[in-house]
Amino acid sequence: MYFKAIAQMPNIEEIALWGMIITKDTLKSLARLERLKTLRIMSCHLAQDVKEKYLAKISTLRLSSLDILLFPTNISLLMDQSTKSVVPLLEEINWSCITSLKLMATEIAPTIEVAWVSSKSLSLVELDLCCIEMTLPLRLLARTPSLKVLRLNKISYPHQAPPDSSTVPMLEELRAPLPVCTMLVPGRPVANLGLVNMGLQETPGLAEALIFQTASRPISQLSVPVQFYLNVPFWRHFPSLRVLRLDVITYDGEQLPTIKVPIHQVT
Repeated sequence: MYFKAIAQMPNIEEIALWGMIITKDTLKSLARLERLKTLRIMSCHLAQDVKEKYLAKISTLRLSSLDILLFPTNISLLMDQSTKSVVPLLEEINWSCITSLKLMATEIAPTIEVAWVSSKSLSLVELDLCCIEMTLPLRLLARTPSLKVLRLNKISYPHQAPPDSSTVPMLEELRAPLPVCTMLVPGRPVANLGLVNMGLQETPGLAEALIFQTASRPISQLSVPVQFYLNVPFWRHFPSLRVLRLDVITYDGEQLPTIKVPIHQVT
């Protein structure tokens, strides 16, 4: 009844599906929302009887923003034998119009990877990935020339050669583990930089500060471990800094709440 009502609301631009079973009626209603721009699919499953002809209806949507969480948080959904993975739904998404993608998943279906990687160019401006093995983001970056914001959290990082210098030439904001930041900052207009998933054994120092200085624009915003701030004279290496946030990492790897330092104190 709920989705039959939604089908009569043509002006809807954003829908969030949380911890639910997506049925064929859900899909038919979504397909009728011609103005839908933002779709969030969070810990959902498909009903077992959803057939390909219903999934194909989603391909008519021209979404600009997609937010996906593939971890089941509802244990009853996970154990329900009458449901199946939501991946077949994602395979029908029209990726050509999407400018913002947020994805939290331990792995991506090969068919979706092929759809991304086989594309000559994706329209992504903002990309937020969590828990993904780093090989996929590196392949994606080669096909996202318009990307301005990249956030990578809890990434499994293998040792790989850095991408070509022409990759993501418009990157302005980067939040990622230290190895990714040192790889992507040089030569790119990264003005907003944040280091994530830092442990005490990964404390950056002078060498990393010198790498960050090679960005093609001065860095104006930094979010870094407090140890980095204590080890490096920020006033010398980041003279254009306007916002500084310091993360305190404990010996057991816990990250305490961020400390925002007034810029007049950065000396």
